[in-house]
Amino acid sequence: MKNKRILYIVSIPLLLLTVFSTSPKATVDDHGDSFATATTITPCEPERGDLEVASDWDMFGFYGEQGTTYTISIELGSLEDSVMYLYDADGATVASDDDGGPHYASEIVWLCETTAAYYIEVGSYQDDFAGGYTLSLTSAGCGASEESKSGCFIAAASMNDVRLPVIINKIIEQVK
Repeated sequence: MKNKRILYIVSIPLLLLTVFSTSPKATVDDHGDSFATATTITPCEPERGDLEVASDWDMFGFYGEQGTTYTISIELGSLEDSVMYLYDADGATVASDDDGGPHYASEIVWLCETTAAYYIEVGSYQDDFAGGYTLSLTSAGCGASEESKSGCFIAAASMNDVRLPVIINKIIEQVK
């Protein structure tokens, strides 16, 4: 009988350990939240995003060309209220917007003064909301043919270009 009690004492903590050691699934972030982990966005190709939790921020990188006017806009899905910042490669804020678009969405219209890498950060107003959205980066060239867009795209490339993987894929597609 004494050995049986020891068995119950040993198995109860193990049972409790099993019950309490399980944890909910970790949330996977769809886009990075720093310059180093930014998702490359290509002009004229909307990018879907999710703020998985209210405090999530998504970072996107692109290569801006001097003299080009860009419209950076958020289309709200399940996200109720967006906030957006545009940074240069040094981290300085170039522009920001809270409700410049329709229905609490963000929109920035910006004339690029220097050809360089830029970053767009998307979050929710006061970190209060989670939900889905679509980010669009457009310019006057978005109406151009694919051939002329990719030609300009490739000519602007450099080794520090945040779009380098996309550029390489476009070159491969053109060669095929």
